[in-house]
Amino acid sequence: MKAGEEAEAPAGEAVPADVGVPEDDAADVVSEDAVANDTESADDGGDPDGGDPDDEAKPVRRAAAPIWLATMTVLVALLIVGAVTIAINLSGVRGDDAQASSRAAAISVARTAVTDLTTANYRDPQQYVQRLKPLAVGTFLSQFTNSASGFQDLLTQGKVQTTGRVVDVGVQRMGNGTAQLTVLVYETVKNSQTPKGSQRAYRMTVSMIQSGSQWLVSNVESVA
Repeated sequence: MKAGEEAEAPAGEAVPADVGVPEDDAADVVSEDAVANDTESADDGGDPDGGDPDDEAKPVRRAAAPIWLATMTVLVALLIVGAVTIAINLSGVRGDDAQASSRAAAISVARTAVTDLTTANYRDPQQYVQRLKPLAVGTFLSQFTNSASGFQDLLTQGKVQTTGRVVDVGVQRMGNGTAQLTVLVYETVKNSQTPKGSQRAYRMTVSMIQSGSQWLVSNVESVA
């Protein structure tokens, strides 16, 4: 046999099985078979096992209802807790405001009462009683009412003029409709003997009781 010539199989001999189809052609055949199988599966409804696609979605929808209900329950509970918290806070704020308002009212009445108690004019002695009476009750009312006549005579005879100026008010205690305050007042006194006047300082303990929404002075005592 000459070089370059291909050997021919003798007549009647079988060609080996692995010689018939080249490798590239075999890959094309496999690919075509796979595509055909995939196409058949898609035509059957997209489920290789032949099951109903809705069977898997149904349990998901059934599970969603309890989750939604639980979420709404939590939200409602939070809203209730929030409403209760707001109500409690508002109640506390109103309570604090009422207490602060009552405290301010007591301080105002004590300041006015001590100012009126240390302010008098011999030219109008009746005014002294008229100013104090609406603010007084109990022991304090009895004391200045009983001594009003004699005090007015002293004012007239000595030509006495007094002017009170409250410089500080402190709350010692307050509660259950009663209060006790300390008041520091400067009193300027003018009379026939000291026409230019002299100043004195007094510290007073003012006892008060609450009548409705109004505070009244029940007693006044000088503190050394």
